[in-house]
Amino acid sequence: KTLKTAAPLEGVTVAPYSMEALSYNETTRDWRVHAGCDLAAEAGTEVKAAADGQGYTVYEDEGMGTTVVIRHDGGYTTYYASLAQDVAVQAGDAVTLGQTIGTVGSTALMESALGDHVCFQVKHNGETMDPAEFLN
Repeated sequence: KTLKTAAPLEGVTVAPYSMEALSYNETTRDWRVHAGCDLAAEAGTEVKAAADGQGYTVYEDEGMGTTVVIRHDGGYTTYYASLAQDVAVQAGDAVTLGQTIGTVGSTALMESALGDHVCFQVKHNGETMDPAEFLN
């Protein structure tokens, strides 16, 4: 069974996935790997589930802000960080492709220089992967 996917929002990539090379973080003013793709959009823009799945956890991360994690078939997990604090999904909720799970915010202290955005990450069987590969 192939997992149908779509981008969580239409936004401008302001920090691409970069696990093979260091990228500069404007907020922390240092060079580091980046496990996600940061998509800038206007605050309040709806963020949608990238695939069918189930809400796994919702939490406040010290560095990445309000985060929703969704588990999907095939060992995939998607992470949506720097969301506005009010989210539309909780742990245990069934989630469908394109369902609104929250809105764009600026809650990620580690990425505050980026302004309003969402950090979208994907893992497969616990291993970080390029979100573009997941979406293709």
